[in-house]
Amino acid sequence: MPEISILMNCYNGAEYLKFAIDSIYAQTFKDWEIVFIDNQSTDGSAAIAKSYDDRLKYYRTPEFLPLGGARSFGLDFCKSKYLAFLDTDDIYLPEKLEEQYSFMEEKQLDLSYTGFQVMDEKGDLGKKYYPTGSGDFFAFLLIKYEINMQSVMLRNTAKIKFDPQFEYSPDAALFLDIAVDGKVGNLRDVLVQYRVVSNSLSAKTVALWGREARAGLDKLIKLYPGIEYKYPKEFSLARGRADYLSARYYMEAMNNRREAELLMRKNRQQSTKMHFFYLLSLLPSPLWNLVHRICSSIEIRQVK
Repeated sequence: MPEISILMNCYNGAEYLKFAIDSIYAQTFKDWEIVFIDNQSTDGSAAIAKSYDDRLKYYRTPEFLPLGGARSFGLDFCKSKYLAFLDTDDIYLPEKLEEQYSFMEEKQLDLSYTGFQVMDEKGDLGKKYYPTGSGDFFAFLLIKYEINMQSVMLRNTAKIKFDPQFEYSPDAALFLDIAVDGKVGNLRDVLVQYRVVSNSLSAKTVALWGREARAGLDKLIKLYPGIEYKYPKEFSLARGRADYLSARYYMEAMNNRREAELLMRKNRQQSTKMHFFYLLSLLPSPLWNLVHRICSSIEIRQVK
């Protein structure tokens, strides 16, 4: 087996797919395979994937699956020592696998992640994000979840399981689970380009943000009884973040200012940012939406 299995989940990703796959073939580290999961695509994704050599293994799901289910389906075919991920509209920089593999081997890590840079639909590059976590990574990630999925590399063990019911963020629940008692590290280098596509979020997707974040926390409490008492402040802040995400759903998708205000009111003392969004929730929802649109546009602004 190759040293690294790279899991690619695809649903109608033909537009940027070749750029993503080519970035793997351009890696300075060569001992890898691509496990390509076609989740019932109806565009040209299958033809693009099948045009590569046998280092890309193509599999098609028997039916359309939620993201967690599609990732779980793909795991059955990933047998390498390490596991990495790349979505169909993102890009690895050439040294990504080599640097991260050496880091994992040297530190004997269970999970590592790197810095990343956002880009827009045209490939114009924007802000760079550098990881800051250290020490107790579980506590840190509860407060400030900073892991970009494309930047992750895992030691491939029996513990690697995605919740098949999660449609938006099965990754965060898994990575927090690993961080409870696993060895985690990060590389400050930017090794991934992450594409932010404007106007791509449906109301259903926004609804899942807070719901799945909260479900992930409940799952951790069930798996590790008493852990919320060991990390009371961290769990409180994590639940506050989930409430903020639900407030965004009520504001942006449902135009329900009252429900958003109630969620933000109970978390307004957590931080200056949360207090600001509580105050914003007292105003008409168009102002809330305008602030978030401005924040999103800054994320994808081209660096001159």
